[in-house]
Amino acid sequence: GSLNNGQFVDLVYRNVLDRDPEASGRQYWVTRLDNGSKNRGEVMINFSESTENQAAKANEVGVFRMHRVMIRKFPSGSRFNQLMGPIKAGTGTLEGAAKTLRHSSEYAALH
Repeated sequence: GSLNNGQFVDLVYRNVLDRDPEASGRQYWVTRLDNGSKNRGEVMINFSESTENQAAKANEVGVFRMHRVMIRKFPSGSRFNQLMGPIKAGTGTLEGAAKTLRHSSEYAALH
């Protein structure tokens, strides 16, 4: 069945921000949906464009863009995970991912 506004907000928090909502944030968005000042699409846009989401996704976007520019194609899922692994573990950086790409056979074949 359909989700009520509270369930929808909970789902958006989990799917976009990868966390449960804090009580005040949940209430804020549920109230906006209940009173019609925001629709569900607008709520999704607000979450996806939030500072919290952009900061959380910055490394992923950076790795994706670097691969696209340096290797001239989108990374496979396994290649993306290989490059992101050290960053997510706290042992690597975007600069490290760039070095990995720079020393790859794919990069050498293109440059």
